[in-house]
Amino acid sequence: MFFVESSENSHLCPVCQGILRYRDSRPRIRKKEGGVKERLMIRRFRCQNCHSYHNELPDCLVPYKHYESLGAAVPEEGISPLQEWNRAIRPLTFLDAAVVSEAFLHHEQRKVDKGACISFRGKRYETIFDWIHCRDFL
Repeated sequence: MFFVESSENSHLCPVCQGILRYRDSRPRIRKKEGGVKERLMIRRFRCQNCHSYHNELPDCLVPYKHYESLGAAVPEEGISPLQEWNRAIRPLTFLDAAVVSEAFLHHEQRKVDKGACISFRGKRYETIFDWIHCRDFL
């Protein structure tokens, strides 16, 4: 099932106050209480001035989250981590202390190459340039 949030109001870009024009729509999943999922169609707009893209979200969604807002509006300046914690609808999952403590028992030395990278399990990770050619950098 798809829902479309629509509006007759003209849209202004929050970055430069330019005119936003409709570009397309994309699906978005909303998780409701009890784990029920709904698919929404979210309209996307593009600014004619600065060419940035913006999504039109209904009030029932929280930006960057898949669960519904539970009726609590998010202020434009955002919310604190504590407020976000209190909004979560999924219970905490506690890990076994033995499993977590084992993760801290392992230690390996890596040499930082001339590109300020280290390799681990076939992947390269960036470090800071001050650590080039160092072995004990942590």
